[in-house]
Amino acid sequence: MIRSTTLRPTLIRSTMIRSTMIRSTMIRTTLILLAVAGIGLQAGCVTTTLAPGAESVRLVKNQADVASCKPMGNVRRPADDNVDIRNLTVGLGGDTLFVTEDVLGSFVKAGIAYQCGRT
Repeated sequence: MIRSTTLRPTLIRSTMIRSTMIRSTMIRTTLILLAVAGIGLQAGCVTTTLAPGAESVRLVKNQADVASCKPMGNVRRPADDNVDIRNLTVGLGGDTLFVTEDVLGSFVKAGIAYQCGRT
């Protein structure tokens, strides 16, 4: 019969070392994941500066709203660029954008810029 008292200190020490290694690996992995998530959130939250007058551009979806306005040109948001479509509308001299294409009713992809004489 082997006496278990001689094996216990080695077994306990080995278990403690293994437990410490696992804990440090988990902490390191958690910190790496948090850093990657933080970078991803910052990259997704890019804001664009509005051109002068762009904040007052009116977005409409009803053709009757621009019936008496002068068309200035087509506007399309570049797929690879973070551009506010109101800046593109002002760039064509428009003050109103008739939305022709959007995603889920909120993200405007394309439209026609109109000058309606709004101030």
